[in-house]
Amino acid sequence: MKDILDIVYDASKRRMLLSDKEVLKIVELLISINNIDIINEIHVIQKNELIFNKVTLGHYINDKIYVYYSRIIGFISGLHHRSNFELENKLCIYETVFRINLFILFIIMHEIEHAIQEEITINNDTSTFKNRLIKLENDYLTFLGEEVLKEESYNEIDGTYSMSPIDFIKYKLAYHYDYQLYASNYEISYLERLADINALSKILEMIKEIRNEIKSLYTLQENILLDRKLDHYDDTKVSPTVDFFNNILGDNEFDYSDMEDLNLDERLSLGMPISDYEYDSTKKLLLPKKQLERKKLLKRKK
Repeated sequence: MKDILDIVYDASKRRMLLSDKEVLKIVELLISINNIDIINEIHVIQKNELIFNKVTLGHYINDKIYVYYSRIIGFISGLHHRSNFELENKLCIYETVFRINLFILFIIMHEIEHAIQEEITINNDTSTFKNRLIKLENDYLTFLGEEVLKEESYNEIDGTYSMSPIDFIKYKLAYHYDYQLYASNYEISYLERLADINALSKILEMIKEIRNEIKSLYTLQENILLDRKLDHYDDTKVSPTVDFFNNILGDNEFDYSDMEDLNLDERLSLGMPISDYEYDSTKKLLLPKKQLERKKLLKRKK
């Protein structure tokens, strides 16, 4: 990660955002660092578009990774990358530029994490509880709607099913149902949670060696990571991951009884059960957020 830090550091020192060429170089370095074999195409896309709050900034699918560079710049111009922490407004100019470049890096690394997840699934690596859950969600996405298809109609040679018109209609309906069910639970997706947290953790580890130079930014990044780990626990204070798998697979299909003996930080990272005390004590570690955000939280609790 030293080479990536050098690129981000040099650009930030010049008070410049990462260029599209630097983004491409970072993607190539991350593929090499993580020994990823399944990415065959990299697309850093520049296209004039109107940017609103929610847009796709990066995407990994099959063997291709897409970084929508112009969208990211538009997203940043609208200040949509900023967190609700008050410290965002207290960074010096150098740290502010560095913060933006770390956000760009986060977008890239999030998609790299999805490629890593797919390799785990392809290699059928179920050696850890974390990996078993990765495969569980990826398998759900791979086999959308296929539960209604007849096993005997499967052709092992070309990997397709022989379907009558009625079978096809049943499949399309089942596919649509499975897809909508997943979409309605996307906010608590295990794969998305893991991609966010792993990317943020690796970024924090990368800048650790220069933390004395960027003290406020380093503290902010620590809090962004911790805030993401706590995300969606405020709804149940139990387990967003258990909720996610129960919602898409059914209460009897997800069994976490084989979960290793995980400490609090590991359980938070995976979105697994924590106690009310653990949630409240961890929440107290966060920096103050903007007053508007605190008012929203108070209003929701009433």
